[in-house]
Amino acid sequence: MLPTRHGVIFAFVLLAMLLIAVNYANALAYIMTFLLASVVMVSMLFTHRNLSGLEINIGRCSSAFAGSNLRFEVCLQNQTDRSRHDVGVDIEGRHGQRLNMSPGELICVPCEMKVTRRGWIPLPAVHINTRYPIGIMFSWSRGVGSNQKCLVYPRPGPLEAFPAGEGGAFADGKVVPRPGHDDFAGLKPYQAGDALQHLDWKSYARGLGLHSKTFAAGQLPELMLDWDASRGNDIETRLSIMTRWVLEADKLGIQYGMTMPGKHFAPDNGDQHKQACLRELALF
Repeated sequence: MLPTRHGVIFAFVLLAMLLIAVNYANALAYIMTFLLASVVMVSMLFTHRNLSGLEINIGRCSSAFAGSNLRFEVCLQNQTDRSRHDVGVDIEGRHGQRLNMSPGELICVPCEMKVTRRGWIPLPAVHINTRYPIGIMFSWSRGVGSNQKCLVYPRPGPLEAFPAGEGGAFADGKVVPRPGHDDFAGLKPYQAGDALQHLDWKSYARGLGLHSKTFAAGQLPELMLDWDASRGNDIETRLSIMTRWVLEADKLGIQYGMTMPGKHFAPDNGDQHKQACLRELALF
């Protein structure tokens, strides 16, 4: 616990009052000096009690990519039956929100920090402090959260052409199924060489011109994201390309796998599969 700037000024005022009381032997000056000094002593007790018994926990981190903001929560639990006033939450010395808490109340404060690299990132130290009740004393807690880490994924790079997939291709962010004989996929203008059994005579009879029926293979293509297929001058560039591929493949809703040096993920889809692939890229 230390005095604030106002507390230091207040201390010099008390010292001046004490010198005046001694110099003039003024009883009233003595009374006022020691009365104000007793106020300081009592305020120190209230300042300490305002933080005593508060429980601080670091909440869950949200997913983040290098170059973006990592979001997490700082949760304060008032476990006593007394109210708390003017409680500040500071992150690495940066002043944050100031809170008032009722008895038994739980408050979670959203916080964020800029992350510039991938991998496990330690959370910054979080301190709580108070200047309650009259702002002349400053009390703070020790840092919390410096031992906790959050996983940051590589920065997504620009979308490069997908590797060739099985059962179709990928162009302009769309799935192009491989031609087949299973499911009717639509009509296209007739071209010389099209099979006669695929001609759509009904549209021709309606005067719409001669068209051929097209068929797809009956299933969405599978994509294998291969490390060797990513074109980059360094490891971080290739990781960025792979990260973008994972995000785009997940957005398309197709099954995709991933091959890394020493690691292979079979084709699958869903959030759990995406998280597993991104985790591998973050820790590569």
